[in-house]
Amino acid sequence: MQMQNKVLNSCKEFFKNRVRDEEIDDGDDDDFDEEEEEKNEVDMFFIRIFVNNSELRGYYEENHEKGEFFCLVCGGIGENLGKKFQVCIGLVQHCMSISKTKCKTGNRAFGLVVCKVLGWDIDRLLVILLKGEPLSRILANSSESQNTLQGEGSNKNVENLEIGPFAML
Repeated sequence: MQMQNKVLNSCKEFFKNRVRDEEIDDGDDDDFDEEEEEKNEVDMFFIRIFVNNSELRGYYEENHEKGEFFCLVCGGIGENLGKKFQVCIGLVQHCMSISKTKCKTGNRAFGLVVCKVLGWDIDRLLVILLKGEPLSRILANSSESQNTLQGEGSNKNVENLEIGPFAML
């Protein structure tokens, strides 16, 4: 829980100026590009958290069936600070199905990144079939993984990952 609390401060800072009430959406497609850019920024934020924090990534990978998890998005925007999930699948289901929140985009992005970290196929979440390799194996196999640990080239590793149907450019 201490690892997640450390990351929570970064989430609070990240979402401080980004949260808007998505329930007040007039359905206009005029800001489609702006929404797509916002979604990509949120995706990249969560990817960086897991790429740069091997301790947190390891916790998710090793304890996804028996650990305690909480939603970093809800905690970051100040909603449901005490909501804990006993298994990671519950956290992902929360992220993908939550409807009453100020940040649906953030929840969806977090859920997709957690699936990527664990090697889960989001399209088959109920069955939880592995798709590809967990993030730690991808990073370990990357020739630039040593640079990531030293703070160099971490953006290059992050930019080459795929999250669900989204490709990081």
